[in-house]
Amino acid sequence: MLILFSLWGIYITLADYPDYGWPIIGLSIVLLNKALKFVAKPSQAAADERHAWDQTRRNVFLICLGSVLGGAFILLFALTRF
Repeated sequence: MLILFSLWGIYITLADYPDYGWPIIGLSIVLLNKALKFVAKPSQAAADERHAWDQTRRNVFLICLGSVLGGAFILLFALTRF
C-alpha cells in the first residue's frame, strides 16, 4: 500500500511540475536516505556527516586558495608583459 502511495505521489509530482518533477523526486529520495541512516544508526550517520563537512570545508579552502594563486599568477604575468 505504501508503494502505491509513493508511486501516486511521483505521478502527481511529475504531472504538476513537468520541468522540475525529477529533481524534486531525486531530492526527496536523498533526504529520505539521510533520514533513514539517522534512524538506523544515529551515531555512525552523525560521524559520517561530520567527516563529510570536514572534507567540504577542506575542498572549499583549496578551491579558494587555487583561485587566489591563479589570480596572482595572472596578475604577475600581465604585469611582466608590459
